[in-house]
Amino acid sequence: MNKIGIISSIPLPEGGSGYESSLAAVNLTRAPGTGRMFLPHKEKNNEYRTGLDPDALYIKRIGDAQSQKIERDKVLKERHRLEDILKVDLSSRSDFYNIATWTPGSKNKLVIEPVKLGDGKTFFDLEDPLQAVAYAFLRVHPQVASSFEAYQRGDFPEARFYVVDDEVEQEITYRKKTVLNKAIFTLDNLSLEKRKKVARQCSLPVGDQDKEQVVYNQLDSFIKQGTIKSGPFEGANGVDVFMRFVTISDEVLHVKDLVRQAITHSIYRKDRLAKLFDGEVEIAKSEDDLVDYLLDEKHQSDVLMLEDKLRAKKSILL
Repeated sequence: MNKIGIISSIPLPEGGSGYESSLAAVNLTRAPGTGRMFLPHKEKNNEYRTGLDPDALYIKRIGDAQSQKIERDKVLKERHRLEDILKVDLSSRSDFYNIATWTPGSKNKLVIEPVKLGDGKTFFDLEDPLQAVAYAFLRVHPQVASSFEAYQRGDFPEARFYVVDDEVEQEITYRKKTVLNKAIFTLDNLSLEKRKKVARQCSLPVGDQDKEQVVYNQLDSFIKQGTIKSGPFEGANGVDVFMRFVTISDEVLHVKDLVRQAITHSIYRKDRLAKLFDGEVEIAKSEDDLVDYLLDEKHQSDVLMLEDKLRAKKSILL
């Protein structure tokens, strides 16, 4: 059985009034026989978004490195396959994608054709190279959502169609769910002391006197928030930041926590260039530099001294 690609129209919302609500009432998205014609989207740099370019702008904008790699590997493999069959250049600036280059006098020239998407599902036989090329550019078109789930999240507000069960979207979703589940499992099995240390590394306002419920709830929300909107980890995924700190050794985590608390409790001062000062004396170019210094076996007395200073500072605040 040939592999099939499917793109479906997005159902219209039910209720309300007007023509669209009448269509929705009979499970239609547009008048019978009508449709929308698509050609490859042209980027601002004049490259076509082909779905077959591993260096495409939309791939570079994928924030998650693993998701980016999955997409890049997929499109590169498919491009090689289709170029071998069609014997035509499928690069992002190829005339193949420029329908204006076709004339009646060049009717034997291979060139992209518009694709009509109508109501319901449109099927593409991916063993047919021209249908596979069409499906490739449609599935990455900005007005075609990568999945119905992505449309519901608001990632494609202008879309009227979506890719049904696209394997890349499914693989990305699978990865995100497994990483999230692993992170929650890890959180459940941490001691309260380590939860507090990890939380502080994630820039959460957690103190020694905070109860277990408070610490757990903050970390759980941090992990599940998705992309971090502000702060030192802006743009990163909460689950990735959490796993970064929870997987380092206890010794490194302890020293990093000491340094972070020393700054919070004003034992050390950080300037606008991130340098650390003890009074007016510069002691490190950054937090990481100070952590590296304190992890050196030759400087363990400095670690003990910092622990004493921190205990004394906290005792004053009690």
